[in-house]
Amino acid sequence: MKYPVIVFGLALLALLCAGCAAAATARPAETALPTLPPATATPPLPTATPQPITWSDVCSRTGERAELQGVLHLPDRLSCTVGNLPDSCTVELYDPFSAQTLEINLYISTVPTLTPNQMAELPATYGHSDFKVKSAAGDLVGHGSLVSVNGKVEKAAWTQMRCQLSDVQQVTALRQLAPPPGESMKQSTLAEVISRGEVDASIQGNGLEKLEVSLKLKVDFSLEVSVEPGTIFEALSGGVQNMVVRRPAVVVLRPGTQVSLELEVSCANMQKKEPHVNDSFKVAQSPAAGDLQKLLALPGFAFAPLRVQQFAIWTLTDNPVRDAYVGISATGGFGAGPTAEELSAIKVLFGQAGIDPPKYNGFR
Repeated sequence: MKYPVIVFGLALLALLCAGCAAAATARPAETALPTLPPATATPPLPTATPQPITWSDVCSRTGERAELQGVLHLPDRLSCTVGNLPDSCTVELYDPFSAQTLEINLYISTVPTLTPNQMAELPATYGHSDFKVKSAAGDLVGHGSLVSVNGKVEKAAWTQMRCQLSDVQQVTALRQLAPPPGESMKQSTLAEVISRGEVDASIQGNGLEKLEVSLKLKVDFSLEVSVEPGTIFEALSGGVQNMVVRRPAVVVLRPGTQVSLELEVSCANMQKKEPHVNDSFKVAQSPAAGDLQKLLALPGFAFAPLRVQQFAIWTLTDNPVRDAYVGISATGGFGAGPTAEELSAIKVLFGQAGIDPPKYNGFR
């Protein structure tokens, strides 16, 4: 009797297993979980681009480095450090567009050949020709040169100026100055604006070295006027020397304005009278030419001593024999003629300018 029970049990087990299989077959497929997009980082906030420092806001940017364009000036009174490595002197950068002046501290070079972006040490008694700065490119710039200066903006310590550029790292010579952003400026020479009737000029004498010029704009647009070396001023009196510019200058004229400037010049007629304040001049339409133009265009000519500059010009304009030069002093007044050393210096300048010294009586 036990056998049927065993058979029944096996049959029931088989039936149950068949049900499990059917259930497994009928089970719906699992639903796939949704795929989430990869996590993304929060985008950084945009960084504001620093605005360039200009003459209008330079003194509000203390602690930042600025690069400003302007005219290099040697002030009448100089402030220099003593005992630092290196020492420095405070000179000036002038902006003709805004008529602002900023002090700049230039390091003094400790080597005779000059270190780029540093100035030469000045003698105890000095003039504009002694002020020499070696630019980043290696050329010399000085009083009246157009430059770009890179330095750190700091508060001015000893003057009425609100700020200064210290730790000057780069001085770059420029051919012309860029006008302020958004301002249109026509650029011309002094002879051009006078010939076009755009400017009235009043020009008076001031000894052997300087001319006083007053310019009044007659048009309704702004002008950037340059006075290049070699510009000739003709005396209205036949007995007075003509003058020739030996150091460049630039002036900005806006409608309704009148501007005065002092030009550095040399006499171009040795035997005529020295100009005085009562002597008037006009601008010649043609600048210096030939060997005189070559000499005045020589970069190193502006850094020669004043006597050497004047005697070199007279050598070209009047061609005197060795003992026939009119004597002048170191400051431009009457004095002695050129020494042998000064004639040797002139001969070197002539060679650098591509001028043949034996052409002139002073070297025969």
